[in-house]
Amino acid sequence: MSSGSEGPTLHFTYQALKSTQLFQGDILKKTEKLGQVLKDVHPYWNIKEDYHYLMVTTQSCDLEKRDGVCKARYINLAAVRPIPVAITKEIEKVQTDAIDKKGNFVSKSKKGRFSEFLAAIINNNHTDYFFLHKETQLGLADNYVAFLRLTIPIKCDLHYQTCLEAKIGQLNENFRAKLGWLTGNLYSRVATSDWDRNEAQALIEDFLKGSAFWVDGKKLEQLREKLKGQNLNTITEHDLHELIGEIRIVTQKEKVIESLRKILESADLQSPNFVNEVLGKFANSPTVKSILEE
Repeated sequence: MSSGSEGPTLHFTYQALKSTQLFQGDILKKTEKLGQVLKDVHPYWNIKEDYHYLMVTTQSCDLEKRDGVCKARYINLAAVRPIPVAITKEIEKVQTDAIDKKGNFVSKSKKGRFSEFLAAIINNNHTDYFFLHKETQLGLADNYVAFLRLTIPIKCDLHYQTCLEAKIGQLNENFRAKLGWLTGNLYSRVATSDWDRNEAQALIEDFLKGSAFWVDGKKLEQLREKLKGQNLNTITEHDLHELIGEIRIVTQKEKVIESLRKILESADLQSPNFVNEVLGKFANSPTVKSILEE
């Protein structure tokens, strides 16, 4: 899908740049000039090294100039950061144990939750984030998200031109409307193009791959038990990964086979009732019963 603009096609969320005015959803590069404004007005924003871009969240109609003056007194700017930052923040919510945090462990059983979280983000259905797909034509070499709850205001009359000069990208009208819906907390849903399911799933898998050390939940439980009471300050993340790699979980299939092996070893091979004897012991085996009754 494309924006339909002339020249090389942009990702379908963007459209050809209009540099004469600001719109809701405009992507701004933190230029030296804009960076100085932020430093003067909101100095804490410069603490984060990955704050290279910002997104305009003020409504387009309020940014339109009439007789040289905007209706809006302030331009609201949302922080735009790499998507791994949002993933990490979500992962930290389930890492309640010190071992999980230090080893960056997450049980594989929770992976579906994060797949749904990312699906909502990339289709812009999450109220906290707005996804910006990488687009080299705009200078976005990576995938980013705008943190919609992390916004700051700067004065429109003083800094409009500075923002306009820093503008590198513009959303198409549908996605501007979607951003307006997200920031305005409306009760209706704005329809926008969703990703191809396979393409979206591939992107989600790529995002999740390096975001955490996904492990079997039972292995994680055994590791916690093994390290219970120990001083974690003396154990490195690498140590934790080696330790959990040494833990082997016996599968249900292996338990059944082992139970059957013991029964066969104890059975009388010469007995005419050998088969019935084995089947009876197998059916009454506590291990087999516990597995089949789960």
